[in-house]
Amino acid sequence: MSQGEFKVGDEVVILPSAKKAKISRLATFDGDIQSAPSGKAITMVLTPEVDATRGDFIEGADNFTIPADRFSANLVWLGEEELIHSRSYYLINGSAMVAATITTIRHRIDINNGEHESTRTLAMNEIGLVEIATDSPIALTKYSENRISGNFVIVDRVTLNTIGAGMVVHTLRRASNITKHDYEINKATRSKQKGQRAKVIWMTG
Repeated sequence: MSQGEFKVGDEVVILPSAKKAKISRLATFDGDIQSAPSGKAITMVLTPEVDATRGDFIEGADNFTIPADRFSANLVWLGEEELIHSRSYYLINGSAMVAATITTIRHRIDINNGEHESTRTLAMNEIGLVEIATDSPIALTKYSENRISGNFVIVDRVTLNTIGAGMVVHTLRRASNITKHDYEINKATRSKQKGQRAKVIWMTG
């Protein structure tokens, strides 16, 4: 338990899958309990049984974090090599790990006066505001609201060295009015559109 309180009978959500269940039992080494406060180590039994893997979050169903795959963050660069724009890294929060790409570097922050400076990269120990895209949704929150679910580290996918540490400023959710369109054109549609019929000419000696 990292924050808040859970009670037997509470409805919860498993993130990022968004599957819902109710707490049927809270168990500890000292026996079952009816409520679990922040900081308590517990075993939670859910009804119905749902799949929950290492790195998943469990939150109350009445107010839970909506997983996102894009967010803005303040990033401290720790790598000896400069940050490379659009390279794929690992992003780790607690036990959750996803592939991530730093898509935009908004600015570098001068640690002496706090001023914002235009830049295309970050060197070791420099801090910058960046935008990050992950390959799959992850339940991150603003660092100002929750330090545990609002922090992360960046890991090199080859060396597995930690090369960055970040604090989430806010998520960047896609607009709700964006819809998917299928632009694939099959042979019949292309033939009608172009007024042509596909043929094969076989030329021999």
